[in-house]
Amino acid sequence: MIQSDNPSLANADALPGINLLAACVEIMLLVSAVLVFTPHLQYTSAQLMINSDELPFLLNSGEIASIVFKRTGAIPLWNPFIGTGEPLIEGLFSFVLNPLMTVPMLVNDPVQGAKFSIVLHIILIGIGGWLLGRVLWLKSAGRLLLGLFLAGSGSVAMAIGAGFFQIGLSLCYVPWIIAGTIGVLYLRQRWPVCILVVATILMMFAGTFWYVLPTAIMCIILVLTKCWRDRQHIKEISMRLGIAATLIMMLGAVRLLPLINVGLVTH
Repeated sequence: MIQSDNPSLANADALPGINLLAACVEIMLLVSAVLVFTPHLQYTSAQLMINSDELPFLLNSGEIASIVFKRTGAIPLWNPFIGTGEPLIEGLFSFVLNPLMTVPMLVNDPVQGAKFSIVLHIILIGIGGWLLGRVLWLKSAGRLLLGLFLAGSGSVAMAIGAGFFQIGLSLCYVPWIIAGTIGVLYLRQRWPVCILVVATILMMFAGTFWYVLPTAIMCIILVLTKCWRDRQHIKEISMRLGIAATLIMMLGAVRLLPLINVGLVTH
């Protein structure tokens, strides 16, 4: 039990109020910090591109979708330009279903779109850190510091620098999922359920499942801890988690069911 002048987190129905202007200022400070420290990713010259031996293969789904979309106005379901061909939407490394990764490439060319998507996700992980600080009841300085720490995370930069585009960007959804899980467990508002579902689906659609298991383990530990310490509300907790899990499974089926079907047919 967290003891403080405010109601304890274990018994909170909602987070303490926050001034909308103050929240906007904090988020703008985070966004400004990201923009100040990523000028190389904002340089629009086609001569400056992310370079790695792995990157051409890993960006393949977004590049094909971008090129074909610009020429035909549609995104193909099949990618015939790699090996003997593979599904473009449900491919193992495909991120076409993730709009935050694909739309920048559809609007721009693949080179500029990839750079814009990276900047967008660095901002996203920073705001995710701010939100995580909010559900942890941190004050303004704590929220900003956590957001800045996550925005400057070396794990994201290292993965992208090594050419692992999907792995680096999928990491940016982790603080959103953790914040959503904490909100579902400790708050009675509806928005944490939405945050948890959307962030989880975006991670699943990011073209890699690398961080899915570690994130799931963290969420399971949070759930078990809450259930052990608050046994009288297990039914309510289970209902909220059940709603979130059902929505995740229904939306995730868009990607998972075709893969299962391909595996059965191949076998």
